[in-house]
Amino acid sequence: MISRHARSNLIEETVNAVGGDHPERRPLRWRGEDVPWPVVQVPVTHALLNPYSHRIKAQVNSLGGRGQVIADDPFGEEAQHLIAEIIRETSGYSRIKATLARDKQQDPGVITREGVLVNANTRLVALCELGVQYIKVQVLPADATQAELTELELGFQMSPDVRQDYSFTNELIFIKDLLDAGWSPERIGLEMDRALDRNKEAHRKQAAQHVETNARLLQLIETIMATSAGKLTYDYFDDEIQNIKDIDSAYESHRKKDPQGALRVRDAKVAGMLAGLDYRKVRQIDETLLNNYVVQALEEEEALKAIAVELATGSIGNIDDEDLDGLDILDDVGDEVAGTSQVTLLPIYRVLATTNDDDAVVLPAGVDDSPVSMPKRVFVAAVNTALTVAIAVKDQDNKGKDELRSPMRHLENARDSCDRARDALTAVARHQSFSINKLQTVYEDYMRSHDELMMVLQDAGIRMIEDGGS
Repeated sequence: MISRHARSNLIEETVNAVGGDHPERRPLRWRGEDVPWPVVQVPVTHALLNPYSHRIKAQVNSLGGRGQVIADDPFGEEAQHLIAEIIRETSGYSRIKATLARDKQQDPGVITREGVLVNANTRLVALCELGVQYIKVQVLPADATQAELTELELGFQMSPDVRQDYSFTNELIFIKDLLDAGWSPERIGLEMDRALDRNKEAHRKQAAQHVETNARLLQLIETIMATSAGKLTYDYFDDEIQNIKDIDSAYESHRKKDPQGALRVRDAKVAGMLAGLDYRKVRQIDETLLNNYVVQALEEEEALKAIAVELATGSIGNIDDEDLDGLDILDDVGDEVAGTSQVTLLPIYRVLATTNDDDAVVLPAGVDDSPVSMPKRVFVAAVNTALTVAIAVKDQDNKGKDELRSPMRHLENARDSCDRARDALTAVARHQSFSINKLQTVYEDYMRSHDELMMVLQDAGIRMIEDGGS
């Protein structure tokens, strides 16, 4: 591998060789100005993949012990190979590689004097695979700071040209890092959505709220990951975007009025998500479902019936909600409430979060005091079915309640229609073009329906009101 000194020297020589008549310059936003910056070519062997790129940060953070080499020696050969492997597995890599094979490299990357790419990491990996020897880059000044590199990366992320989108969790991590670096939510939001007008207060507020919401989403994700003791990684949540957004929204809408109830439902929704329910079903998990439907549905599942109550109940709040370097959204939850018999689904939450897909699930002792063990896929299927049944029964009961109220609702609508017909007739009765004959026909049809309704009401035991009073 090229030494650090040799790499820096070659890049320095390349920059120094640029003259005033350099044939290719591209605009680069640098230190508040659009500067015509020279485009040069450096050997792909002299460019370094950026281990701190937010496009792959979630994947790097999810490597566990395997990723220690990146932390210890980020620009060493082994770490660089591992980063390239991650990049090849990202969504959109094949498309970018095919585009480069067809059209060659059209847009330059940006690189530091030390040879670290700020962007174009995917392009570098693809060019190497294609056997291309050089990558086009714009070389930053030697005094470029880390804060400037971060701002530059954010600008590239928002660029409208062809690029890989950041994954959901990578974007959330980028926002958190910007907050940790001292950026305000408003500033981040305005940079991320260039359609917002920083001169309009409503747009500034919208920008800040978007960033604050995303910071909460990351904290929710990292809370679940902490509960899983490393079993769940950021990648899992890239496929659960709508569920995570809905769970956060439901929690936020209730937490001030009923923090314990909001947390109870939030954790139950997480259990539903981990059991494979889609967001439409997870939305229907509420206190009514927990109070009236879940236990019976669990008891109807052969694999779960012996431990249904144990699986459904648990202490509220004993998931670790300590501060995770994000917004302190759970500070108002209060202390753990131990010994409750409320349905929380916390045991299901913990089991699903802490068990690998290929491992057996070991469940609490049932009615015969013996532990229950089964493959996780069997457990997931049983929980999924039970929750789906509970939701369906609740939905059917709600429809039944609607049917019971239906006669009153239609009679109320008829009353209101009579009032509107009276007012309309008063307004147009003297109008020359008004047809009393057409009204007579409609009135006779109405009276037939009215008389039939009166007979049905009498048969139902409704006391008739005499003309002029009751």
